[in-house]
Amino acid sequence: MLNKNEKYNDLPLDYLKRTLNYEGGMTKNPKDSGNWYGGKLYGTNRGITMGALAKAQKEGLVSRDVTIESLTTDLESVRKIYEVNYYRRSKANLLPHTLSFAHFDACVNSGIGGGARFLQSTINKLLPYNHKKLTVDGGIGPVTLNALAIVLANNEITEIAKIYNNYRENLIVTSKKINPIFKKGLINRINSVRKYTD
Repeated sequence: MLNKNEKYNDLPLDYLKRTLNYEGGMTKNPKDSGNWYGGKLYGTNRGITMGALAKAQKEGLVSRDVTIESLTTDLESVRKIYEVNYYRRSKANLLPHTLSFAHFDACVNSGIGGGARFLQSTINKLLPYNHKKLTVDGGIGPVTLNALAIVLANNEITEIAKIYNNYRENLIVTSKKINPIFKKGLINRINSVRKYTD
């Protein structure tokens, strides 16, 4: 059982299981832009695109022998990619539970820059009126983390996660870039994240 407000340096297994449940298995839907890489339809497996796999291979994180298809059974490569290239790279490991899960899942679903913009927008909404607002630039560094510390000192973690999830949902509802056939599933995913983070 994870403790609310505690930080976890390693990707909690519960986070990974939940996100993999949302992501599902192998898919090659040509209407999903994430299934394409270099003009070719590779598909996505366990939420990992060919672009994400190629990056992990280039970094030496996983073997060059790993394929999109092999991720069905190669759970260690899946875990490494999520832990290093999403959980830690997004700085979710520096956030307290349950905000860390909301942020990690958003970064998996919307990219690290997208998740960072949700976090920065949330912080700006909750900063005291006399505090300088963050530039919403999609990068989490010392300025964002210092502002988050101020927000955490004055707000309950569940309230912060709630506002974060609201920003995420609003983007999906209003986005013209997201194919309408995927919007209902994305909203269902956010509602599931809400139940976990409330």
